[in-house]
Amino acid sequence: MSPSASSVSRVCLLGHSGIGKSPLSALFRGDGFEPLRVRKPRGLGDSAISRSKFDDERKERSGRKPLLTDSAEGSWSIEVHEDVSFLKVRDTDQLLKHPTECPEDIPMRVEVYAPILERFLQLHAKGNLPPSLANWLAPHRMLIFVLNPTRTSFAQMQTPTDELRIAVYGATTQRALLQGKTPNLPDTLERIRSLETELSAWRSILGNSAATAVECIAWPFFEYRYLEGDAGQKADILCDARKALLDAIYDPATSARRLEYVKDEVAAMMLSEKEIRRIATVTAPDASN
Repeated sequence: MSPSASSVSRVCLLGHSGIGKSPLSALFRGDGFEPLRVRKPRGLGDSAISRSKFDDERKERSGRKPLLTDSAEGSWSIEVHEDVSFLKVRDTDQLLKHPTECPEDIPMRVEVYAPILERFLQLHAKGNLPPSLANWLAPHRMLIFVLNPTRTSFAQMQTPTDELRIAVYGATTQRALLQGKTPNLPDTLERIRSLETELSAWRSILGNSAATAVECIAWPFFEYRYLEGDAGQKADILCDARKALLDAIYDPATSARRLEYVKDEVAAMMLSEKEIRRIATVTAPDASN
């Protein structure tokens, strides 16, 4: 899709489990806005909420009729209220708290499951979202990166290819091993099964979305790669990923000229390579400890 005349102030990263969306979030200066996963928080900054707190949010709204509900059996569901949305992704509950103030010109990183984002964009186009969600999305000011680890564009992929399925298996398995965990095969297989639904959403967003969407084909910067090596090597990977994102927006040899200004705006929303390396140096552990 071609961008609107408005400046870009929303950036969204889409892709399969383990492809590296979480490390990339560190690139962007704006606040992140994403659903809270219902689980025991894994540490500071983890986007999670305990089951008891989630149940409290449910009880608080038990007597209220939701503004809208929608679902795809076995894949996802949404229940939208004025101030929050209750989401379910692969049978896992999530809570999306709508921002109380969200001016369209404030840079923000948006993260949400691709099939749900697709539905939100459709509802936005019909004027069926509450203002708090509509301002958060601001699709006319949104740039969506669709991270594709294969050599085949999703536009030409009718069903998930073996290459895509293997990429999900390798990414999730390697991530677990480098975290010192035993790979969760049932969870990995469930994520592979969900590719059918996700692929449909990626294709729709790339082809019909009201937002500007670009595809990053043969994306190599999986999450497990950031778990290897020292702080300097991680900074190198993040700098390479930064360049790959920007090149996907605009390549003078192949891209429409109208995308050049989008590339400049998104680059301004990112940390520079110098800043990335400085942060890596500051946060690197002391080898003497």
